[in-house]
Amino acid sequence: MGRFCKYGVALLLLLQCLFAAAQSGGWNDALDRYDQICRRCAQWRTRLSQGESVPKDSLSTMLRELSDLKTQLQGTLGEMTPGQRRRFEAIRDAYAGIEAEPDPGILGEVSLQADASSGTPAILSPPAASAPARRHHWMAGAVAGVIPDRSYGILAGYGYGCIGFFVKARSNFRTRAFAYDCRSDGTTEDGYVWTDGSTSLSRHQITLDLFYTPWKPLSLYLGGGYGARTLCWRDTSGQWARVSDRSFRGFALDFGVLVRPVQREGWDSLTLLLGGSWIPARYIDGEIGIAWIF
Repeated sequence: MGRFCKYGVALLLLLQCLFAAAQSGGWNDALDRYDQICRRCAQWRTRLSQGESVPKDSLSTMLRELSDLKTQLQGTLGEMTPGQRRRFEAIRDAYAGIEAEPDPGILGEVSLQADASSGTPAILSPPAASAPARRHHWMAGAVAGVIPDRSYGILAGYGYGCIGFFVKARSNFRTRAFAYDCRSDGTTEDGYVWTDGSTSLSRHQITLDLFYTPWKPLSLYLGGGYGARTLCWRDTSGQWARVSDRSFRGFALDFGVLVRPVQREGWDSLTLLLGGSWIPARYIDGEIGIAWIF
């Protein structure tokens, strides 16, 4: 009986989890599973009230199912639709009649409301779903270009349910004025450049990206903006020459993934970015980042 009482308290906690974490993805399945668990619990309560026993392994299996259901709830996106919320409230009203009485070592006595005609809770059918309500969230973090050139920057964005956008800017915070152009083979319009071995590289980029979350914890993003990479060599006279075939500027295509690696409460907003930027037919670089969703 003590194990059954603890199970009843677990049901209460899961009810709170359902209400607080109400989210749209997979909710019909989650509500079906919860309804079945509550119905089984009510049947056990009836057996206990008649002096019968409930096998220990059945209780253990039930607790595992509760744990799996809680994990499923924590892995969903969005909120319940109005129809799903009404169904949740109906389940809560039908099964959540739990009364606790203080007792050393036991949290309370468990009783579950039953359908007046049959003596057991009725299985609830989900109402027609309405348009889902989406959850707003913000994003902020830091990014870095790592291969082949180093650059650093920030990102900030906004999400509405499983879609959203962010603005990303990074730079190596260097600029260099140049007097003329040369090529990587050392040729210029007037002949050859004689360098003293000094180089200067500047890298700047700003993009607007859209992201979509097909399933948690993975999001895909794609966007575009302006990117520039300028490589300069210094000649023996002290003038700088831009290496034209290794310097690029123009439209930059951005792509990559956002991953939430830790699915634990308090840490599930930690997001890692892995992607790249491409200045078409000329240059591509990789980037990494870290952000927090709130």
